[in-house]
Amino acid sequence: MADRLGVGYKGSKNKIAKSIIEALPRAEWFVDLFAGGCAVTHAAMLSGKYERFMANDVGLAPNLFMDAVSGKYKDERRWISREDFKRLRDVEPYVRYCWSFGNNGRDYLYSKEVEPWKKAVHWARVCGDVSLLREFGIEGDGSRGDIAKHHDEYKEKYVAWYLREVLRSEKEFGEIQKSLESLGRLQSLERLQRLGLRERKEELRQYLLAALRDSGLTQAEVQRRLGTQMVRHYFGRSQWEFPTREIYGKMREFMPLKEDYDEISGLRVLLETCQSLECLESLQRLQSLQSLECLESLQRLQSLQSL
Repeated sequence: MADRLGVGYKGSKNKIAKSIIEALPRAEWFVDLFAGGCAVTHAAMLSGKYERFMANDVGLAPNLFMDAVSGKYKDERRWISREDFKRLRDVEPYVRYCWSFGNNGRDYLYSKEVEPWKKAVHWARVCGDVSLLREFGIEGDGSRGDIAKHHDEYKEKYVAWYLREVLRSEKEFGEIQKSLESLGRLQSLERLQRLGLRERKEELRQYLLAALRDSGLTQAEVQRRLGTQMVRHYFGRSQWEFPTREIYGKMREFMPLKEDYDEISGLRVLLETCQSLECLESLQRLQSLQSLECLESLQRLQSLQSL
């Protein structure tokens, strides 16, 4: 894992800072004329090759870096709100960079929708005040260990709050979770389908080429009819791709493609497999339920016998 040097931002020389310093000679002074976030200056300080340092830039990042090195922010625990950020970003380098999105110095770190949640966690973890977490219905202390231990509870409470307060939705967390699980199964099916298509690439390409020959059309004519630039990918070997359901349907209007899309793409087999697995899971759940009911019946019988 790379060292975190200087004030991070998009374009930082963090990854190459050590290499730059290794290539430079020893000296009394290290002068960084275009310091940016001071990643190279930081690497120079850690190298032991220099005695004195000067970092220069048009922005305030060098000021922030030097203040941090001198220990100015050792006890910094403030929560900076959106309003605080607008008020202080031009006068406090710490606020400008540490509380801006991607350290860009312009945009506030969090969206309006997520800001209350981030504030609650900040108060709990940094300030030791869990009152805002309680408003979310969370009884934990917001520590890293507590969040890891009760991750599902934190997630459920946050999603429930987001649905209620941000989306103004009547849906419950359980409904959303079921929808996400269904979406996950669908995405898994699509991945398996793409994998199956790649494995049958040449067979399917020849199937499309045969239909093209029988239609008497050229690829250029097919392209004009479909209105897509993807046609060369359907018939050529380079970057081959099977048509989408929509495109395949259009092609069947003027090309003798006899196979149904689900059949030729392998989706039907995947769906049947998925349904079989779901049936098996349902049977397993039913079996577990029946076992539990039998156990409860036995326990009641034992209670009667003991009387």
